[in-house]
Amino acid sequence: MRKNARADLPSDLQLDVLLVLYEGARSSGELVESVTDLRRREVALATFYRQLQKALDRGWVGVSEAEGREQPGPGRPERWYRISPAGETVLRLEMQRLRHRMARARACGLAEEQAP
Repeated sequence: MRKNARADLPSDLQLDVLLVLYEGARSSGELVESVTDLRRREVALATFYRQLQKALDRGWVGVSEAEGREQPGPGRPERWYRISPAGETVLRLEMQRLRHRMARARACGLAEEQAP
């Protein structure tokens, strides 16, 4: 594997963001809440937004304003995030890679019930 090949793959947090956005667009607050629920633990906001920015930079996530919803109040329109076609491709490839890993683990005799 190339030295920086891992940089081309999504982090676990980015993968969770893509998975949540695959269900539908979210405001930033909804996105944090949904990812926290998915992970079943708190997510450090600085880490979350750093990983979200990387996903945006890679073109896996797109952003728009309001998504046709009423704004909560005056000021800057709320940002809404959605998965991009490139993000859907990344998500599908990662799911395929994870399925392969699970099949390999089962072939080695590791049952899913044994996982903590």
